Amino acid sequence: MEEISKFTKVREQYLKAIEEDRYDLLPATPYVKGFLSVYARYLMLNPKDIILQYESYLRSLIPPETLQLQQAPPKKKSARAWFIFSLISVILSSR
Repeated sequence: MEEISKFTKVREQYLKAIEEDRYDLLPATPYVKGFLSVYARYLMLNPKDIILQYESYLRSLIPPETLQLQQAPPKKKSARAWFIFSLISVILSSR
């Protein structure tokens, strides 16, 4: 681990946490993605694949009801637009 740490510039404690899937011991997500990317390159793995797996892991931590709340509600058509359209139609038809 010491050699890998020197090569990747990632602290040994973080490398160990990555190897043990102890993401709770790691800093903020952007840092972890950087660590995973450089570590994947060191191991001759595709960094994009590793980051996608990490993002999938992060999504698995979010409760399903939270995901449903984050979805945008369907847009409702404005009643005002219908009123204006109806008013214009009445005016035009009365001429």
